[in-house]
Amino acid sequence: MFKLNEDYLTITPKLKGHWEKAVNDNMVDGLRAYFLRGGCSGQELKFDVVNKGQNTQDSYVMINDDLKLYLDQKDMHVFAGGTLDLTTEGINQVVKLTGPNLNGACGCGQSYDLGNK
Repeated sequence: MFKLNEDYLTITPKLKGHWEKAVNDNMVDGLRAYFLRGGCSGQELKFDVVNKGQNTQDSYVMINDDLKLYLDQKDMHVFAGGTLDLTTEGINQVVKLTGPNLNGACGCGQSYDLGNK
């Protein structure tokens, strides 16, 4: 596990604020981002809570001084140079990833084509 440079992945202020409010718990160390097969484009972006003391080998970027975003080792290359943002789709808020290592995304922005990148 190692800390990634802030330039590795951009997390917009809007999303940081959302996560800070949603994960207001002293027992939480951060969130873990990973892709799971599903959705209309092939891979859905998922997030799990990582509690303090939980063993993880994933590398991370800082959301704020107390909260980390862990990146699954097998998916790290997909996040490189990308941006995570919180967008509004109708009445729903959705976390969207954009970046140079994605082949595409579905219209709703909840699943991605990772291709061979």
